[in-house]
Amino acid sequence: MSKDPTTGTELADTELVDERQAWLLEQVNAERRVTTNEAAARLGVSVDTVRRDLRQLHDQGLLKRVHGGAVPVSRLPGSFSGRSSEASGTVPALAAEIVKRFKPGQVIGLDGGSTSVEIASRIPATLSVIVVTNNPAVAVAMADHASATVILLGGQVDLRWMASTGSEAVDGWRDYRLDIGVLGVCGLEAEAGLTTNSANEVATKRALVESSTEVIVAVHKEKVGVQAPFVVAGLDSVGLVVTNSELPTVIRKRLKKHATEIVVV
Repeated sequence: MSKDPTTGTELADTELVDERQAWLLEQVNAERRVTTNEAAARLGVSVDTVRRDLRQLHDQGLLKRVHGGAVPVSRLPGSFSGRSSEASGTVPALAAEIVKRFKPGQVIGLDGGSTSVEIASRIPATLSVIVVTNNPAVAVAMADHASATVILLGGQVDLRWMASTGSEAVDGWRDYRLDIGVLGVCGLEAEAGLTTNSANEVATKRALVESSTEVIVAVHKEKVGVQAPFVVAGLDSVGLVVTNSELPTVIRKRLKKHATEIVVV
């Protein structure tokens, strides 16, 4: 017989599965990760039992099984225009914090996604910077920035992500030495690092990271602890993380180990 991990009371056999799985989901959503061994100890059951529970939750699409436990599931986004219209509260705050870091004369890289467009729109019109981007919407957003130079990289445009992709875009990033590269991600997790749902964008995002003196990542709390399918870079490549919620301890410690600055807005 198992115990309720919160109250310590014993549970009837018919309650066990539902109670365990509810607790596992709560842990994944709150801590952005649950480990098999810790869950087994907390629930008072075997590791195999926890693995079975996690497998069932994974099969239902409620979490993602990974080595040693589970993390939140990565959701595929809708259209670029749909994401832009939904980004009413958090994205402006993240963008405003990042724009504070820009200085005259810098070369700044902005990649695909709605956050990059919000950042571009908030760059002061009097700030003399060079903006390199593979995001056509960024170039449009900077139409009235007379003091800035905007360089739009070529390649085939992935309309879902609003980003030029392919070898032309990859080579384009490598032609520049960026003072700051702002990277959009679909997941930030302690073990997997920075990940994306877009196979087309992996190479271009990696090229942006490689070309940047400092990499800044803007990440919404729903993407923290998530492992998307395609790995872009490790956490050791990030100089600054801007987010809208306190990071889980395991991720915070990993970033601090690499001297990464963390700002919560």
